[in-house]
Amino acid sequence: MTTATFVRFAKAEIEQSIPSRFERQVARHADRLAVRTASHSFTYRQLDALANAVAHAILARRGEGSEPIALLMEQGAPLIAAILGVLKAGKLYVPIDPSDPADRIEFTVSDAGAALVLADAAGVAAARTLSLLAPSVAAFDDLVSAQPESSPSLSIGAGTPAYIYYTSGSTGRPKGVWDVHRNVLHNIMRYTNALEIGPDDRLTLLQSPTFSGAVSSVFNALLNGAAVFPYDARKQGIGRPLGEWLAREEITMYHSVPTIFRSFLTGAVRFPAIRIIRLEGDAATKIDVALYKEHFEPYCRLAIGLGATETGISRQFFIDRTTTLSDGVVPIGYATEDMHGAVIADDGREVEEEVVGEIAIRSRYLAPGYWNRDDLTNAAFRPGPAGDGERIYRTGDLGRMRTGQCLEYLGRKDRGYKIRGNRVEPAEVERALVSLYVVREAAVVTREVAPGVPRLIAYVVAAGTSGVPASQLRRSLAKTLPQYMIPTRFVFLDGLPVSANGKVDRQALPAPDEMPLARPTGYVAPRDRVEVELVKIWEELLHTYPIGITDDFFDFGGDSLSAAELLTAMERMTTIAFPPATIVEAPTIAQLAELVRGGRPVNTRVLIPLQSLGAAPPLFFVPLRDGSITWLAGLARHLGTERPLYALQPVGLSGAEPKLTNIDAMAERFVQEIREVQPRGAYYLGGACWGAVVALEIAHRLMALGDSIAVLCLVDITPYDFPGLVSDAARRRFSRYQLLKTVRTVFRDAPKRARWKRVPYPAVELARIAGRAIKVCVARALIAQRRPLPESLGDVKTLAKVAFKRHRSRTYPGRATLILDGAHRQLYAADPAADWRNLARLGYDVHYVP
Repeated sequence: MTTATFVRFAKAEIEQSIPSRFERQVARHADRLAVRTASHSFTYRQLDALANAVAHAILARRGEGSEPIALLMEQGAPLIAAILGVLKAGKLYVPIDPSDPADRIEFTVSDAGAALVLADAAGVAAARTLSLLAPSVAAFDDLVSAQPESSPSLSIGAGTPAYIYYTSGSTGRPKGVWDVHRNVLHNIMRYTNALEIGPDDRLTLLQSPTFSGAVSSVFNALLNGAAVFPYDARKQGIGRPLGEWLAREEITMYHSVPTIFRSFLTGAVRFPAIRIIRLEGDAATKIDVALYKEHFEPYCRLAIGLGATETGISRQFFIDRTTTLSDGVVPIGYATEDMHGAVIADDGREVEEEVVGEIAIRSRYLAPGYWNRDDLTNAAFRPGPAGDGERIYRTGDLGRMRTGQCLEYLGRKDRGYKIRGNRVEPAEVERALVSLYVVREAAVVTREVAPGVPRLIAYVVAAGTSGVPASQLRRSLAKTLPQYMIPTRFVFLDGLPVSANGKVDRQALPAPDEMPLARPTGYVAPRDRVEVELVKIWEELLHTYPIGITDDFFDFGGDSLSAAELLTAMERMTTIAFPPATIVEAPTIAQLAELVRGGRPVNTRVLIPLQSLGAAPPLFFVPLRDGSITWLAGLARHLGTERPLYALQPVGLSGAEPKLTNIDAMAERFVQEIREVQPRGAYYLGGACWGAVVALEIAHRLMALGDSIAVLCLVDITPYDFPGLVSDAARRRFSRYQLLKTVRTVFRDAPKRARWKRVPYPAVELARIAGRAIKVCVARALIAQRRPLPESLGDVKTLAKVAFKRHRSRTYPGRATLILDGAHRQLYAADPAADWRNLARLGYDVHYVP
């Protein structure tokens, strides 16, 4: 099915800049939808205005000239505006995922030589923990405030650099692929004309910001008058939530790796609006073709593609309802416009049909190369034979040219792999492993645990004789590697096999199924029907046999995507909708079975182990009032594996038991569970904001039982949190600050917030703030009268505020550690005792941090 509004992308259109082509779409489709997410909705006019503001802000800071600008931002509409703004300023954008490990973020910023780091809220939080001292870090909201919305008057040529995308490197460190406007436009031209993209289309954006596949999703839409719909699969989930979103938003063009595509196709669900399905990044299988034919309309086409950051889309194969695959193999098809493919031998000569060799792409529109790495560029790119400007890129992929120049993909030639659409070089993973003091040697390979499902397997030789838990290695790697680069399975060997020349013989590495699984407690078989069914789901999902009921999901290769698949399978089995945090709180089959038997979607325990290794006394930490514990994962990583960390989740968040609105009762419950883990001794306690109030009450109760407190750490507290225990002067200073901050935010930022956050005018915003305060007062009155709360007043944050306002803290008899926001340092007296007068009798250790 072709859109009636499709206009062919002419070859002459590539001789301009990306912003130039985009601004022509703005002129034609000013009031059409350009980008929509759950929190933002921009027309072309609004998106252009915001991008122009970004461009003016960057030019004001850096002036004209090409240079890299790092975008430390999550996927979403602001990131798209930032990308356009950087390009409009004549700069290169360098996308960085704020959830990446700190080491990788710092390497990318440093290697790119970024002149400026533009960050959203998540990016600012990540940047605070990094030593990003050379470039300045600018918050997106602050950067665009009060900037002109007109287009900058810059002349940007088609050969101007546009971006740098970092991929896993064979040398053990990431490498940056850079490209120019002309080549990006040529890539969009190839997609536009092959898929007949027009203004009526609605395109998905499911890729991570750092995945180069996002380039085609964004610009296929915005350079053709269509709309792009970002969707964060890590937060919003795959499976049924993704399927419902696709139907609700009436998506017409779907794009992802095959694994995610398979997740939402269950039951008799159909998607009448979708006319094109793009599967790229991993090899598609006949299973994907069967699912396509079962769940989509006859006018929908399946497009299988081969692409790379260095080439853009180079091969495509289209499948419709009449297509048959005689041998069951899904090819990657035929050459796209101006991208000439061949299969070559090691000496560079083209081989005959049906002979396996390396896939090479010849074109004038290949990426110039690798950023600041001429050695890598010269190794991968060669001049074309005709001397007419064409170059040849050796992809490192193995293939076979079938009759009629239809190409079949056969995997990687070298040791680089594709895992869930992301390029992974084993050398980088091996380097991270051997950098750990507990590992002497390591070899990383890929194994297909099922047809079309590759997984990384790490073979490890420990440095000592006591052995290393796989969970410890996985946590250590998470500090430096993205999730998709962490091996699914760890196989422990006494030594790596070597060949006659002394190199590691990877062919001689034992198959993972031949090696016993390292379990901390041994194998425990399922005991009833529920556990048997869960074991079947786990074994099929994790491709590991056998799995016991005490095995940890994450220790056996589970990750965020497989956790979402597990919850989807459990929902089909039980008809219970389980929230994403379920697997964190109940990571074993035994724990999940208890939830299923009780019909409960989450664990009713309030003590959640986030890191249980180590002989040191554990740290018990009370999080923010919304009960979220996922942000404490970063604290667990920094504490390492010597000290366990437990989160104390406010009682009743799951709805599985009555909600407590009394901090004393909540602290009593916490004490009971703390003493189950640590019956006696010197306790380490912590709490943040509202949680600090609860932590102080826990300390009092433990001391009343005859125990001692080694550390009481109160994080991000204010004079509001401890009425009666702080000086009046401190409360007055903070009250004035809060009032001025609220008024300034509402009135000064109203035009900006209304433009891209869709926040109403100041009076309405102030009314909303007042309404929230009234809601808390009404809840307090109803609770005081022992009357039940209406559903609208029974949310977690309201109950937490009520509990907080009713509680009066007592002076702590020991010494407290305060960790305060450095931005508020001017609000406190030089002597902490002058402000925190009666909070701790024996004084304070105060630390101000960003």
